[in-house]
Amino acid sequence: MTDTFTAALDILTGRGFPNALEIANEIEFQTRLKTIQRPKSFEDDKNRLFEIIKDYVPTYCAGKKPIQNRLGETIGYKELRERLTIEAVNSKSRKGELVMVRQIMMYFLREKSGYGLKQIAYSFGGRDHSTAIHSKDTVINYMDVDRKYKAMIEEIGKAYLERF
Repeated sequence: MTDTFTAALDILTGRGFPNALEIANEIEFQTRLKTIQRPKSFEDDKNRLFEIIKDYVPTYCAGKKPIQNRLGETIGYKELRERLTIEAVNSKSRKGELVMVRQIMMYFLREKSGYGLKQIAYSFGGRDHSTAIHSKDTVINYMDVDRKYKAMIEEIGKAYLERF
């Protein structure tokens, strides 16, 4: 039995494609990506993604306007990192940093992992699928206007895909 690369190269050269080698390499790469073992469950994947995001979001938030608690005291990097728990992200809270993490997680679970909208949204505190759609759109819109945000999303994406 021949490997994917050889088979693709034979077919493409037989049909006269001038860039057959490039296409065959891409086909083999995509095939290898699909055969990589998937995580045991959705929750495992969600928790793994949260651990990656937890390292990036506080640093991004620290560069923006200061976050304040109920008493008006500024919250530092350490306190913000401690507030980021999976339970807090799954809660009904609308605090900016928690909403950001929730939206980024929904974006990656949908775009990079291919889970269903209903499953994703429900896992974040029983939300509706339209919340997952809005989250994905929000992340895409922020990436268009904020270079630091886009760089953070790209870094998270690299780290997330490396762990598959």
